[in-house]
Amino acid sequence: MIANIGYLLLVVGVVCSALAALVSAYALFKKSRSFQLEVRALSAVGTLAVCAAFGLAIFLLVSGKFDYEIVYENTSRQMDVLQKVTAVWGNKSGSLLFWSFLLSLCVSITAFGKWQGKKEPYFHGVMLLLQLFNLFFVALITFQTNPFARLWQLTNGSVAAAVFAPAGALPLVPSNGQGLNPLLKHAGMVIHPPLLYLGFILFFVPFAFAIVSLWRRDYSFTWLGSTRTWIVLAWVFLTAGILLGCWWAYDILGWGGYWSWDPVEIAGLMPWLSGLGLLHCLNTYRSSEQVRRWSYGLIAGTVLLIIFGIYLSRTGVVTSVHAYSQSSIGPAFMGFFLFLLVISIGSLAVRWKELRPASQRPAFLTPAGLTSTLALCLTLLVLVCLLGVTLPLTSQALTGQRTEPSALYYEWSFGPPLLVILTSTALGYLPDKKKLRTASVLIALVLVIITGVLFGKMNFSALIGLLAVFFLIAALVLTALDRFSHVRSVEKKKRHSPKMADIVLHLGFALLALGVVGSRSLAESTVVSLSVGQNAVLSSRQVTKTSAQVEESVNQQVLYAEEYEFHPAGKRYIVLQPHILWYEDTRSTVSAPDIHSNFLSDTYAAILEWDGTSNGSTTVLLAQFPLMVWLWVGGVLLILGTLRLHFSPPHSEDEK
Repeated sequence: MIANIGYLLLVVGVVCSALAALVSAYALFKKSRSFQLEVRALSAVGTLAVCAAFGLAIFLLVSGKFDYEIVYENTSRQMDVLQKVTAVWGNKSGSLLFWSFLLSLCVSITAFGKWQGKKEPYFHGVMLLLQLFNLFFVALITFQTNPFARLWQLTNGSVAAAVFAPAGALPLVPSNGQGLNPLLKHAGMVIHPPLLYLGFILFFVPFAFAIVSLWRRDYSFTWLGSTRTWIVLAWVFLTAGILLGCWWAYDILGWGGYWSWDPVEIAGLMPWLSGLGLLHCLNTYRSSEQVRRWSYGLIAGTVLLIIFGIYLSRTGVVTSVHAYSQSSIGPAFMGFFLFLLVISIGSLAVRWKELRPASQRPAFLTPAGLTSTLALCLTLLVLVCLLGVTLPLTSQALTGQRTEPSALYYEWSFGPPLLVILTSTALGYLPDKKKLRTASVLIALVLVIITGVLFGKMNFSALIGLLAVFFLIAALVLTALDRFSHVRSVEKKKRHSPKMADIVLHLGFALLALGVVGSRSLAESTVVSLSVGQNAVLSSRQVTKTSAQVEESVNQQVLYAEEYEFHPAGKRYIVLQPHILWYEDTRSTVSAPDIHSNFLSDTYAAILEWDGTSNGSTTVLLAQFPLMVWLWVGGVLLILGTLRLHFSPPHSEDEK
């Protein structure tokens, strides 16, 4: 009964999206501004239907209806309510339902938004595109990967999953489920996928506005101004989601890192990079024609990269710890990608000459020049990522063998564009201030020397990276001090203006880069096998394994724990307790590392191999990651500064 209701609700969502798209298409054909009420009504009904279907799926998961495939494969009686709710995006059909739920909400919010003035002519074009996007996803989960599929015992003894009973099949009701992947029970996984999904989905609205503006030959700021909030929130959600994903990997996976250049990780990074370029175009679009082409190209590229990333993660065409298993939805996603590609390239190609700037190329240190430089560097980074993630597919097609790119390929390819971004950003704050520029360089050199002395290590990549990062940090701090020292009494209100928020967010970016460079280029690690009482050496520290204990296990309790003492020369020792967790429902273990953090470095220990006893030796990873904490601090500042900058009221006509 529940399966039939869920299926019917999804069908209603499909019908409403199709009808709304047809009504908007008819209005466009007739060049009429009528029928807006009908489109809004259809959007509302369709959204309510999809929301009800999503709520029904949550009910099935929480109530333990193990005769449904989504419940049986992703939950168990041992899981708590929150884990059961988050299981909805721990599988392919549930995650696509969650995606459709969020997209339907965005479509309705857009439909019921303010459409007065210059925005009104955009209504039917925007709604046509958004409803077509929504139609694709709702139809996909309705007819191809339905989350309301039940388990059936076939006449030949095999088990099948289907919404409606196959001929001669009997319902199968297991007493318990298989449980959720233990790694997905981490706190970071509770909000990491929703944040990523929101970041991806919100970009669809500005994309629709951009395409319609090309159709209408309206190259004014209308399409960007109307979707400014969508763009900012999309990028902020995406940033928060990626940061949480990095924290999850660092805190639970136990391999000592937070970013492995996995294809699915890169699939999330690419739209973040292009979205960052689009975010900067917001501030220079009206004052310079030079960034028009960049703006349209970046929003189109962002949405195309999002769909391409979904194709990679949902179809199993690449090898990834984050990807779902191979499925039959690949051709559908590829078709949808080609549909968007044709719309994007076709619309841009027809209007490309009209988007040509009338003025000459701007000077490098002007806002338009810096925006163009940033957009070019970010585009190069996206191309590096695309070449990397598609290399296994292209190499197999050309040679018959899959070739996987190494982490060094990405790190060395990312280096030069990132150096240009860091240094040009710093110079942008000091275009006419030679003394401050010289002071920034000297401060950067001093800080690099201090860093080398503190950690007793320096290599070429660390030297160049730290010089660029410290140069930007010094430029930002000196700019802020210079701004405060020259503020007159009538200008005091500008101390908390968007200009200061701009400095804060770029300081966040610089600190994030500091954490990346320090933790990657200055890291020290060793893998050793130790018994209780034995010692190892990590950098200048002596590490002693002081205890090991096997405990009686209950679901998700510590099965085995060890204790290590790190003795830095002349400093108080650090105690770390890495452990192994046992999950009864999935009959599996997870190695949970222990981490000690301070403003200088992280000390890290994780159990890699254990013989099942407390008196044997274990293989453990011991590591030190300098400046790691600044990655998280910088990420938070970047998010808060971006929100402050774009949602603060302007204090002057210039800021407006």
